Amino acid sequence: MLILALYMGVSRMRRVSGDRRFDRSMRGDLDHAIATAGYQVRFSRFMRWNILPVGLLCILGVLENGNPLWVGGALLIVFALATYAGGGEHNIYRSRKRELESLRDKLDIEIPEEIAS
Repeated sequence: MLILALYMGVSRMRRVSGDRRFDRSMRGDLDHAIATAGYQVRFSRFMRWNILPVGLLCILGVLENGNPLWVGGALLIVFALATYAGGGEHNIYRSRKRELESLRDKLDIEIPEEIAS
């Protein structure tokens, strides 16, 4: 899990340092928004998959301490609901990124590339 946290930290630092590569125009701001939305999509997917090992370790820890089986079952339901909610959040980020990409495509049709720069 520490390796995964380090990976996400490095990914965030690369994203923040890459913010400087976008120019301050409508096209550059839109490209920056699409890049940020892409990062949010990747991060939400990562966090959704990260629920599985965390949930498994929590459930095993509860059951190992001699707690009743229903406590482990309740914890399983909580993590299942968290996974479901994470899927909804992920879909929101994906749809937002698609909207931004379609807006960029409309901008490309209306304004040729050499004029937008």
